[in-house]
Amino acid sequence: RSWQVLSDANETALWRDYVAVEMAAAYNTAEEGEPDWQHLYVIAEDADGVAVVAYSNDEGDTWGQISPSGVTTPFSISSLAADPDTAGRVWVAELQGVWGTQDNGLFWGLSNQGLESVLDRGYAGRQLGLNDVTLHPSGMLYLGTGVGLYEKPANDTEWVKSGAEDAPFRLEAVNSILFTDGRPEVLWLNTGAGVFQHEV
Repeated sequence: RSWQVLSDANETALWRDYVAVEMAAAYNTAEEGEPDWQHLYVIAEDADGVAVVAYSNDEGDTWGQISPSGVTTPFSISSLAADPDTAGRVWVAELQGVWGTQDNGLFWGLSNQGLESVLDRGYAGRQLGLNDVTLHPSGMLYLGTGVGLYEKPANDTEWVKSGAEDAPFRLEAVNSILFTDGRPEVLWLNTGAGVFQHEV
């Protein structure tokens, strides 16, 4: 498939006011047994840096906002994760903690228990506060923060510090997280002090 410009067919003209800054995809198994990758999720920001979560279930032909409602501060998202195996399960990290939905945004829950030492520092935005949220194949969520790596089972509410007390990355700002399909038991942590491996 070649690259092409997709028009904004949504009545709200989402892409006239917002610019996409991060994307994720999920699939449902099609009737033929092959993955159907038509579910797309996007973090998008307007000129003032206020973000929305957008969703398309037709490979980007149309889009709608599924952002959490009732957010008391300007919504500033730093990271997006989606369950590639189950459409509808999405997590976003922002100033108050990590929001999660199991139903494509019909209901969102906020998890920030255990993150007080990060949030109380007043850090905001990429590279400083809640930098990268990642769903691992084990069902664990990992969160790179300005003061180390945190983890929790996807359906739990409390985050705990990841790594041994003497882990070299424990107090470093973890800016991004990577794992590979070939070695999912190893997380690669991109920090200001270098790249560290963390076995999970």
